[in-house]
Amino acid sequence: METNANINIYRESTNWKHEKTVSLVGSYDVWLENVSVTEFKTIQDTVVSNKLGDGLVILTEDLDLTNCFWAADSTAVTRHYFLDWDKFYSRDTTLHHIEAMYG
Repeated sequence: METNANINIYRESTNWKHEKTVSLVGSYDVWLENVSVTEFKTIQDTVVSNKLGDGLVILTEDLDLTNCFWAADSTAVTRHYFLDWDKFYSRDTTLHHIEAMYG
């Protein structure tokens, strides 16, 4: 798969004392698109828009993106949290890629 960026993915966890810790999941070559993802619905003849995310990441590694974000490093001011993702499989049921929206 073609890639255009290398990103660091981090997982943020909170313990019982509500202390947050950040750990590096890994560094991955991905396809990264900085586009606004918006959903449009019609409710009683009125079109309503709902911003779903700021962009899209496509990666080929099988990862659990729960409580994860990507950033330049763990102390970066701008953190892009993964909001929703889908896994896509090949005909032989192996993972082909993950498409994840971030915000």
